[in-house]
Amino acid sequence: MARFLCILISSGCLISPVQAKESIKLSAGQYYIFDGDDSHGFTPIGIKYSTDSYKARIVLPYIENYRGQSGIGNVVIKLSYLTQWKSVYIDVNLRQKLATANEELTLPVSDRGGSIELSHYLYGGIVFAELGHIWRSSAPSNQSSREDSFYYALGGMYPLQKKLYSGLVFDHRITALGRLDHIATGFMQYKWSEDTRIGASLGKGLKEISPDWIAGLTWSSKY
Repeated sequence: MARFLCILISSGCLISPVQAKESIKLSAGQYYIFDGDDSHGFTPIGIKYSTDSYKARIVLPYIENYRGQSGIGNVVIKLSYLTQWKSVYIDVNLRQKLATANEELTLPVSDRGGSIELSHYLYGGIVFAELGHIWRSSAPSNQSSREDSFYYALGGMYPLQKKLYSGLVFDHRITALGRLDHIATGFMQYKWSEDTRIGASLGKGLKEISPDWIAGLTWSSKY
């Protein structure tokens, strides 16, 4: 679930795929996952450093009131190489989880991942896709076995007005226990200023093992 929410933050900020000059971007989100007895809040806070060819990002997730417990999840570090082929913008990513999670909330793991993201202007908007693979670390002996898996996300964003954008992301992943999970999420984003974006999203789980709904707000600002 954390990986999907991080995708939403990054794609929600994707007004232009053009690789930017050197900058620092701060981002934060506030989500609520509606999932019966497992309903809870989720707050990812991120910082990203970007140059023309490289990006480095770290996300600190905070889990709120999950089965009566709150605390830190697994920190995620993401390194990206940026390039371009004709009119397609390409990000090659390496992702590393740090086993920082509170064991009462979620499994502390050191999973590694690699992915490629593609984005392209189309009919006045942007379409994007991510294809990746997760190498899952060994779990404690009291946990079920965990399986490596591929995943993908597909989506698009189009302008409604000069500063208002809307989009849709379809996320497909295999859980650690090998079960299929699908989530479809619609989002809107407003360009508050040249460097600041705010957004809102609503996602619907498409499989029985998926959460029922995910609602969220996001903010990002570039310096």
